Amino acid sequence: MFKDLVLFLRTIGSYNLNLKRDFDKAIKFFEMVLKLESSNTEAQYNLAASYINKYYNTIKDKDPSYLDKAEKLLKNILDNSTNPKELELSKEAINKISELRKTSNLSR
Repeated sequence: MFKDLVLFLRTIGSYNLNLKRDFDKAIKFFEMVLKLESSNTEAQYNLAASYINKYYNTIKDKDPSYLDKAEKLLKNILDNSTNPKELELSKEAINKISELRKTSNLSR
């Protein structure tokens, strides 16, 4: 039952991230997954993607803390995952964050 709940929450989060593009709802669902299963790297990656998309799709008053949160999650994946695909995607996302910071004149 526990695994079914995690899968359900992750699926609803993915639906909100990828189809509805409702990043606030996606963030809530992926945070719920991580409360239940903190080492779930798929939820960590999708939560990071939600933060990046929320930052990127905000028209004005972009909040750079979203990039900070995403980068922290992605670095955690780099530190803990052994999955080559997860590692590659996390590195690419960290590079995207660096690019967003450069184009937005956000120093780090």
